[in-house]
Amino acid sequence: MAGLVRIFLSEEKKTGSHVLPPLRLLKFRRSMIYLVTGGVGFILSAAPIFCTPTLPGDFLRLDVWYVALVALFVAPRVGGEGAGEFISAGKA
Repeated sequence: MAGLVRIFLSEEKKTGSHVLPPLRLLKFRRSMIYLVTGGVGFILSAAPIFCTPTLPGDFLRLDVWYVALVALFVAPRVGGEGAGEFISAGKA
């Protein structure tokens, strides 16, 4: 998903048409960062070192997943102008 957003932003920059308002482009850039952060967290959790048990009894891998899920679902909706809105919302 982050790759598609990156392609979209690079095409928007190349053509210079600026069909979307700057605030919407900023939201796309932020969403790309959140998607990359979450994806890296999930990929890193596949490393064997994260298969070690922690104090509560679950594996360290699950703790990394929790951080990645926060990066994917909570962080985009916290703070900033227009927080809590989806990218596909009708207004800019």
